[in-house]
Amino acid sequence: MHVLLGPHELPLRGRAAEISRIRELISSVEVLGSVLLEFEGTSGAGKSRMLHEAGRVAEGLGVPVLNGLRGEVDSGGPLVVLLDDLHGAGAEDARALNALRGQVADTPTVWCVTRRRGSANGPVDNALLSMTIHHERVALSRLGEPEAHALAADLLGAEPDAALARVLAEAGGHPEALKALVEGVREEGCLTFGPTARLTSYATPERVRVLVQRLLHECSAFCRRMLRVAAVLDRRIAFDELARLLGTTPANLLPAFDEAVIAGLVRGDTGDLAFANELFWRTTCESMPPTVRTALRRQAAALRAQHFRAQGPAEAGRGGLGSDQPAEGRAGRAPGWAGVDKSMALPDGPALPWCPSGRAHRWPCPGLLTVSAVE
Repeated sequence: MHVLLGPHELPLRGRAAEISRIRELISSVEVLGSVLLEFEGTSGAGKSRMLHEAGRVAEGLGVPVLNGLRGEVDSGGPLVVLLDDLHGAGAEDARALNALRGQVADTPTVWCVTRRRGSANGPVDNALLSMTIHHERVALSRLGEPEAHALAADLLGAEPDAALARVLAEAGGHPEALKALVEGVREEGCLTFGPTARLTSYATPERVRVLVQRLLHECSAFCRRMLRVAAVLDRRIAFDELARLLGTTPANLLPAFDEAVIAGLVRGDTGDLAFANELFWRTTCESMPPTVRTALRRQAAALRAQHFRAQGPAEAGRGGLGSDQPAEGRAGRAPGWAGVDKSMALPDGPALPWCPSGRAHRWPCPGLLTVSAVE
């Protein structure tokens, strides 16, 4: 449960507000009383790095740091304790915390902990809540575009040119994905350096494939199946359409959807299943053999046509496939494809033309834009 505190040569990007809050809490812990500060995020969001920085801040303020649940405690003043991956704490950690509890009973302590987004509380969480007066939870979101660009330049040792910057933007500000992408293209000899860093060629690096496979295998078998099928169809797809293709109901997809959100592969703030970034979508799609991708898209096109015929023109005119939104409120989009970039280049080939009315039933399958139905 302790964090590696080796030196970090690269500056921390995009977390200035969090670092400021850490400093405030450590500086005022004697007034506030013991504090529980939780950093919550998906895999690869930079949770452990935040603990490293919390330790640096504490040391800069002259406050002792205990890394983990074991060690000698000087009760002469405030203390900062660093606990990594609280969601993985077990019975042994609970016993260690119980042993430490007596040593820090009279010590104003800032407990800085990290946990996986969406994980349930365990015995250690409950004990910490009972030992502290002030509780804060900080969600580590993706990096903004300027911060992600700065991190890429740090990793490259040079500014990326415009073409490379567009490729790196596919990581969507996910710190671990961006790092894997930069290190992957460097290792595979796809870069040249001059005044800027430039791509000489590009295919999804093996480092990125390994990362996405690891995230997929954090999910159940059904969740992996759901994500691979969804990725073949598009970066974003309506739950009702995905459920029909998987032979289930939207309600039955919810546990798998929650798993995918916790793993960081999809977003949790949309009404559809939407991949967290372009890189995760493309890599998940590419993990399926081309013949399987084609077969799935043909099956999806057939199911969509069948559903349209069963719905009938009058019902379709009231809002389209599986939607209760009025048709006039959906201008510029095909049913079930909310927010899709109309010029999107798909993993299997070039971008497909878009029906000007936005009312075509479009599936991203080269050769299959013989639209199954148009409202």
